[in-house]
This record gives sequence, structure tokens and C-alpha cells, in this order.
Amino acid sequence: MKTLVVYYSRTGTTKTVGKAIAKELKADSDEIIDLKNRLGPVNYIIAGKDATLRKLTKIKVKRNPKATT
Repeated sequence: MKTLVVYYSRTGTTKTVGKAIAKELKADSDEIIDLKNRLGPVNYIIAGKDATLRKLTKIKVKRNPKATT
């Protein structure tokens, strides 16, 4: 069985942790990329509002988890 570590990181901190976990587990990793700009204090507040309103966002990933076997 292969392992895939998938992470989302708005500022880069979670990306560092996700890659470290993948390295430790000898697993593949993939980043979920939000196609909406979430950087900066104003966009941070907008992201919180979107989450509260349960608004979906468009995302991009490089790997298809279903294809990882």
C-alpha cells in the first residue's frame, strides 16, 4: 500500500510540516492549491467569511488520490 500525504498551506507553514511527514513516512506528497488568493490580512478575513458561509472554492491538485495505488 502506498501512502499519500495531502496538505493545504496558506502561508507555507503546513507545507513544511506536510513535506516532513511525507519524508519520514517515505510517502508521496501533494499540495492542495486554492485558486483564490488567500494571502494577506484582508484575504485572511475573507477566507474566514467564506468558511463560515460554507462557500466552496476551486482547487487544483497534481495527483489523483484514487490513482495512487
